[in-house]
Amino acid sequence: MFDFLNAVHLTDIADMLAVSICVYVALRWVQVTASRGLAIAAAVFAAIDLLAIQFNLQLTAMLFQFGLTIAAVVFVVVFQDDIRRAVERILLAGRWRSESHASATQPHIDTLLRTTFDLAASRRGALIVLAGEERMDTHLDGGTELLGRISQPLLDSLFDPHSAGHDGAVIIDNGFVTRFGVHLPLSENREKSAGLGTRHRSGLGLSELTDALVVVVSEERGHVSIARQGELRRDVTREELEVALSSHLRDIKAESRPSLLERLTRHPRTMLLSVVVSVLAWLAIASDRDVVQRVFVVPIEYRNVPATITLPPTIRTEARVTFSGTDRAFQFVAPSVLKVSVDLAEAAHGKEQFTLTESSVRHPTNLTVYRIEPRTIRLKD
Repeated sequence: MFDFLNAVHLTDIADMLAVSICVYVALRWVQVTASRGLAIAAAVFAAIDLLAIQFNLQLTAMLFQFGLTIAAVVFVVVFQDDIRRAVERILLAGRWRSESHASATQPHIDTLLRTTFDLAASRRGALIVLAGEERMDTHLDGGTELLGRISQPLLDSLFDPHSAGHDGAVIIDNGFVTRFGVHLPLSENREKSAGLGTRHRSGLGLSELTDALVVVVSEERGHVSIARQGELRRDVTREELEVALSSHLRDIKAESRPSLLERLTRHPRTMLLSVVVSVLAWLAIASDRDVVQRVFVVPIEYRNVPATITLPPTIRTEARVTFSGTDRAFQFVAPSVLKVSVDLAEAAHGKEQFTLTESSVRHPTNLTVYRIEPRTIRLKD
């Protein structure tokens, strides 16, 4: 064992912090996609691999490293659409709008509350999207452009069963209805979307990809649901909807934009798990940082021997090479790949002594040649 406190340096802390953030982002992405099975399998493979390395189980480590490589390829191929959407969200998340705005004001909230529950009472289905700070353009399909101030008559007409776009969503941004009859992306999270209708899956799907708030009115049951941050709350009351709308508007004001720290601490259990994973990974490799030296007897290969030169029977055929590196670097070294190569082309011009250097030794790149014995090769005694 090694002294943990003495082994940890500032660079190690920065390293673990960076890994923690990466793991956190990956875990959050997994939580809102249908790729949990493969992700859990990859995590198990990684854990077994770390344990195998820690306890010097060479064959097991090689097997599971190969398995991780195959899993990574399968993951990219099978979930390429999920990965593309995740990259789009990361790229779009930083494109804040230049002016502070709100999707609606308090009077508009009252209008939305009245309209929503009137629609629910009359069993008219509806999808109302309140834009957040992240752009939604790449996730919306179809619809008709419109620039109308929020009002109950306008929303009633848009969700009238006889109107052309009543089955689609209405987009509200900066106090205006900007688009209607829009098709939203369906949620691909099988666990959360099980048993949901198209409207609810659409609302949940958009909330998984953006920071928008989606209000869903059920046509069959007349219930109101809220989709936000990849979560769906069903059968909410008027008071709960008012709180959600007010909270959404506060969150997207310029002065309320969450900092990076606030974003990372929204899900403390996931962040804690990410830190634990990064620390365990560091512990698995930290004890391997001490450099050791090992000696190998390596065969000497003579190349480009001139036809006029006859090698003496006493010429060296082996060299003792001392390598330096970590214990792990030596674990997978096959002695058969080590070789000292001597180019005798200049012997044709009378050169009789050749110096062995690190470049003369064929060896893994994670090892360093510390010493070579003998240092020189003589063609004549």
